[in-house]
Amino acid sequence: MRILIISNSFWSVYNFRSSFVKEFIKNKNNILISSLKDYSITKLKKFGAKTKSIKIISKSTNPINEIKLLFELKNLFKSYKPDVVINFTIKPILYSSFLLKNSKIKVINTLDGFGLSLTKNIFFKKLIFFFFKISQKNIFKFYAVTRKDFKLLQSKKLVPKEKLFLINGTGINLKHFKYIKPSINKNTTFVFIGRFLKLKGIILFIKAAILVKKKYPKIKFLAVGSTSKDKYSISREELSKWKKINAVKFLNHVTDIRKILKISDCVVLPTNYPEGLNRSLLESISTGRPAITNKIGGCDQIIKNNYNGFIKKFKNEFDLANLMIKYHNLSSYKKKFFSINGRKLAKKYFDEKKIIKKYSNDINENA
Repeated sequence: MRILIISNSFWSVYNFRSSFVKEFIKNKNNILISSLKDYSITKLKKFGAKTKSIKIISKSTNPINEIKLLFELKNLFKSYKPDVVINFTIKPILYSSFLLKNSKIKVINTLDGFGLSLTKNIFFKKLIFFFFKISQKNIFKFYAVTRKDFKLLQSKKLVPKEKLFLINGTGINLKHFKYIKPSINKNTTFVFIGRFLKLKGIILFIKAAILVKKKYPKIKFLAVGSTSKDKYSISREELSKWKKINAVKFLNHVTDIRKILKISDCVVLPTNYPEGLNRSLLESISTGRPAITNKIGGCDQIIKNNYNGFIKKFKNEFDLANLMIKYHNLSSYKKKFFSINGRKLAKKYFDEKKIIKKYSNDINENA
């Protein structure tokens, strides 16, 4: 079977959907992955997948670029002749579905989240809703990752009811992210994992760390990630300023995040971004690391308050600092309770084997 996977970046396919690709190839399928060119292309080719670069710029709203992209996709469908097209992220979902609405090609869409697309302005929001309604009528299946998005798609009738389903993201490789017994140190180590974006809460994390260290100077704080050209990223100059304060240790490049999780006690994600199912939180609970996060997007599907961490709406760094102090002062029994519960939750809902099986069944259904 000829399967075409389209996403905003090869990087995201490699980092979040490698197991999908490997499984589809193992089952003798012909796989083509198409996205904006980046360094992950060679890694995907090593799996045995074919790749095709297209100019899909996720944040572009330039009409000329978008028309060019539509023609690129049309030519891609014509030349590759896929049996199945699997789309991830909004643009591939809308454009592919629209172009293939009268074809016999099976279209499977997965929406990790709307991101910031619905926060721009009312006109842009209505435009997206309009395109959803006209493009999704003849697709095979549509998977929403967060309950909030599922309810929105359902209530606004953006996707036919019989084609809309809820799925637990791409899942997590439980063999790779094995349970790591917590050390339960007297001096807690908190870690932030992700891009250093203001929307992801990096500044909130740093400011809260400064507050906590005034009362508990031996508590450690790590931030694993980097700055970028994204307009929401902190600048290199800002990062240098925060480094001088010496409240948080910053780590740029880590080849294996499990090594960081092993020396950490609790993952902190004070995000204000409308998250899907955040990867660092999934890796955290899978390895038995509790987490503290904001009540936004799909975070509450991963973290249950007072069960495998703490989740609440943060108003400021004082709220976050208080929660981190609360976790630090928990009994060893309670910390172990959080740790074990996180792993249980990962096994029950986020085992990637179960999720890959769903997609495999979809691909082969009515084949």
